[in-house]
Amino acid sequence: MHNPYLAPQAPTPPAPDRRCEQGIFALTGRIGRLRFFVYSLLPPYVLVALLFMGGIMNSAWPYLTPLRTVLFALTLLLPLVYVMRRLDDLHRARRWGLLYLVPPINFAVLCYLLFAPGDKAANQRGPAPAPNTAAVVLGLLLELPLLLFLAWLPFRSPD
Repeated sequence: MHNPYLAPQAPTPPAPDRRCEQGIFALTGRIGRLRFFVYSLLPPYVLVALLFMGGIMNSAWPYLTPLRTVLFALTLLLPLVYVMRRLDDLHRARRWGLLYLVPPINFAVLCYLLFAPGDKAANQRGPAPAPNTAAVVLGLLLELPLLLFLAWLPFRSPD
């Protein structure tokens, strides 16, 4: 006798390989190590530019101070969003990202986020991160010389 309510006997085809294609300002989605590194270095560079412009333009345009304050707050919050997205890739709870705000511990958290490999396939937090685009690699190539220059500054001789 044929029962129409039985589960099908054919094997289930594998799911298509979906990738997480989300932008730099997305609040959800997984990001890989290189994308995390490049994205998390952008806000400090913007912050340095804002502080530099604030010192130069403060007397000329004092009405821009509230706008600079909002941009300053955003440059402090964006790296925390990237930490949360990276923790999604590592399949860890997002609340562990709050350790990134604790100064003695944040270096260890940063090392973990930069060096621990994420899940290769989809996990409960979404599909696997998209492969790095040419823009991400270009961002790395543009940020590394500036990062090396900033690391060299404390060691230069004060002639």
